[in-house]
Parts: sequence; C-alpha cells; structure tokens
Amino acid sequence: MMALDDIASACSGPAGDCLPQIVEGMMEIAHAAKDVLFKKESFKQLSVYLERVAPVLKELIKKDISYSRNLNSVIEILNQEIKAAKQLTADCTKRNKVYLLMNSRTINKNLEEITREISRALGLLPLASLDLSIGIIEEIEELRDIMQRAEFKAAIAEEEILVKIESGIQERVVDRSYANKLLVHIAEAVGISTDRSALKKEFEEFQE
Repeated sequence: MMALDDIASACSGPAGDCLPQIVEGMMEIAHAAKDVLFKKESFKQLSVYLERVAPVLKELIKKDISYSRNLNSVIEILNQEIKAAKQLTADCTKRNKVYLLMNSRTINKNLEEITREISRALGLLPLASLDLSIGIIEEIEELRDIMQRAEFKAAIAEEEILVKIESGIQERVVDRSYANKLLVHIAEAVGISTDRSALKKEFEEFQE
C-alpha cells in the first residue's frame, strides 16, 4: 500500500491514481477513531465528516478526471490533512491520558484546522467542469459549508479542570488538600482510577 506521504508526489497521471489512497486513509482514520482514549465525541464528529467526504471522492474517481493544477492543490491539502488526522488519532489512542487532558485545547484546535482545511480542498474542486450529478454537487457544497464552520469544544468537565490547574499555578497554591482534590478530579475527567498507586503511575508516565 502506498504511504500517505507519497500520494501527492506520485500523482502525475489521472487523479484516479491518487484519490483511492486518500479515501483509504480517510476510512482508516474513521475506523481508528473508535479506539481513541480521549475526545471520543470530537473524533466521532471528524469521522462523520470523513465518511461523507469519501463517497464524494469516489465519484471523482469514477470520472477518471485528468490531473490539473487545481486538482493538484486539492490532493496536496487532503494528503497533508489526512496525515495530520492520522497522527492526532494515534496520539489520542496511545498517549498518556493526563498529557491528553493538558493538551485538550490544542487537540481541539488541530481538529478544527484539519476539518476546515479539508473543507478548503473541497472548495477548490472545479465543480462546473467535472460533470457531476446535482446531488453530488449539493453534497460537496453542504459539506464545505458545514466543515468550514465546524467547532470542536472541550467538555465542560475538562475545561473546568484546566481552569483550576491554571488558577492554582497562577496563585501558586501549595495546599496539599487542594492538590489531592485536583488530582482526583483529573483522574475522573480522563477515566483513570482514583486509587493512589494508579494515580502515581499515571502521573509518572505523564512526566516522562
């Protein structure tokens, strides 16, 4: 199977040679997103978008579209964003849960950027010259609009804990009771045991 890194550089012929690899990458992400440890709803949202974009790309494959500058840009953007989404999905599947919580806002921002860039790629498709059905054109336009406005927000519990952590740092809180309560809240938010040994292990991994 062709690596995602190589898709754009390998595309010097019909777009149909490149798009199947991108579609495959989208489906891999949608499948892998089911196993993330963090931001499950956000990754589910991303998966829904990708699962709607994939059939559109399959329609383009059927048309055996000739390679062009516009299509080159579309493929480059999709290639880059699928790579980014794949890495983000892997991180949220394998990385330490406390690390993921502390980077919650960055993860949300990355999900939004990926989604909006894919929307931008759809906007570069020369719809008037592609001989697509009205239904497919409407789907592309709807997806482009929805994905451009997509927002990925932290759960209320996550945001509350991040605010408490920031507040504690700014106010230089050194009260042990406050710290212990905060640790328990963090554990509950990321779905780990509040048992002392489990907490210790999780935070040791976070500090590595």
